[in-house]
Amino acid sequence: MSKSFGSVAALESFDLELRAGSLMALLGPSGCGKTTALRIMAGFERPDAGEVWVAERRVAARRAWVAPEHRRIGMVFQDWALFPHLDVWHNVAFGLPKEHGERVREVLELVRLSGYDRRMPHELSGGQQQRVALARALAPSPQVILLDEPFSNLDASLRASVRAEVRAVLRAAKATAIFVTHDQEEALSIADELAVMCAGRILQVGAPHDVYRAPLSRQVAGLVGEANFLPGRVARERVSTPLGTMPARGVGDGAVQVMIRPETIHLEAGCIDDAVIVDTEFYGHDQVVRARLADGTAIDVRLLGPRPDLAIGSQVRVTLTEPPHFYPAPSGSSIRL
Repeated sequence: MSKSFGSVAALESFDLELRAGSLMALLGPSGCGKTTALRIMAGFERPDAGEVWVAERRVAARRAWVAPEHRRIGMVFQDWALFPHLDVWHNVAFGLPKEHGERVREVLELVRLSGYDRRMPHELSGGQQQRVALARALAPSPQVILLDEPFSNLDASLRASVRAEVRAVLRAAKATAIFVTHDQEEALSIADELAVMCAGRILQVGAPHDVYRAPLSRQVAGLVGEANFLPGRVARERVSTPLGTMPARGVGDGAVQVMIRPETIHLEAGCIDDAVIVDTEFYGHDQVVRARLADGTAIDVRLLGPRPDLAIGSQVRVTLTEPPHFYPAPSGSSIRL
């Protein structure tokens, strides 16, 4: 599928398939085309080329078009788009047939808002408004639900709990859903499948842990989770890096980028001085330590719990707990992310 706005290509060779009953996160940076893809699926935009299918039904193509209200697709907007002059009951009932009472009660119970039916939107918390928007999307029993940056309007303290609630509701409803986000933690924590997107294209699709542990490219590695990228040169299945020489089985000779996840680095104080600690950020349950190698290269290391032995200025030994990943080194580009 493709879509352009004037000379700007929003989507290019965009190809995505979602299994029934699964929750997919469409992850990518701002401006990569995520929302455009969602709007085309919903029927708010027409693709320049390609098709959209919902189950066995084609809803968009060059000579076929099904209006949004007839696609059986529910939509949860970024700002939730609740009607401020309608109470919760009538917000959820909007667009349903007249005999809708039982269905409204069902979805309000599903989102744990029974008893809130006469509240006005301004009388609800952000998390409750989010659940009203989700109930409204679920009420017509759509085949697919689309969520556009659904948690971006919530306070940081609420996001984790609301994410868990939304996931539980979608699971209980056995819904098929796609939500778009630029938040890596959000995508990794609640999705069954992760689709990584950049510049209008899908780069990789898979289970979140598979994409995280085995990114197909340096670009995907940088978009999913934190990563250190070091320059390296491979010769006879050994790679020379600022961290020393290590195995590179199956990797061809030449310049490479070596990707190392921060949590796969182990630091030991009071030993060989491979590096010096130059900064620390303590979060309680874990901490991020920045170490500077002998050649001046800085690496980030994520460690569980407090490590008072790793104060700024400490000399440390650096070892890896998992093998790194290798990517071709593009000419003329920086090795560091």
